Amino acid sequence: KVVLEQVRRIGRLGKLEDPRITRVIVCKKNYEFVDIVNFGDVNFQRISIYGMGFAGLTLALTFAELNQLDITGVDIDEDLVRNLNKGISTIYEDGLQSLLAYCNAKETITFKHSKEDVDADIHIIVVGTPVDANNKPDYSYLENVVKQIGKSLKQSDTIICRSTVPVGTTRNFIIPMLEKSSGMKVGKDFHVAFAPERAVEGKALKELKLLPQVVGGYSGHCCEVASNLFYK
Repeated sequence: KVVLEQVRRIGRLGKLEDPRITRVIVCKKNYEFVDIVNFGDVNFQRISIYGMGFAGLTLALTFAELNQLDITGVDIDEDLVRNLNKGISTIYEDGLQSLLAYCNAKETITFKHSKEDVDADIHIIVVGTPVDANNKPDYSYLENVVKQIGKSLKQSDTIICRSTVPVGTTRNFIIPMLEKSSGMKVGKDFHVAFAPERAVEGKALKELKLLPQVVGGYSGHCCEVASNLFYK
């Protein structure tokens, strides 16, 4: 695991200047095969998905199933996180339980509580935005996640909002909070995009691979970065 992370870090930092080197085979000292690291994928190596409800969990497992990405599922519910790490989910979705067991066994996904440190290059927000008695959106869950991301935001990180939110939320709420907490500027130092969740419960694992994904970005480059991820 240590060697794999070192190789992936080299790729992320761009230390391999020879463009002909696109993949590295990692072996043990006795030449036993371990893995192949594809440097075409290193920019998307660490992805954190915030909110392990129906939409967040199915998306996280779909990415983890690729066995090319390091996925972290983050949630505020400690019991939920504990059970997911044990391979237990209360969400009904055809094929989800077996896929969860597979990804846990392959160690392509880890689940963390929101109070734990999360190190990622791409942050996908899939938390709920309920409405109050006056039909006004409650942004408290979204605010907590954005603050968490802002504290650890790095140059060239990408934040993708996938939650169901009112028009203008990304532009008027998420971006100003990220810029304030990180001291960086969107479009220059980090990327922001919106990619709405649209799968039907019971069919999400299939529809995530079949339905076209709508992606909007703060800039053309922001949109391209997010689109390249979902293209996988």
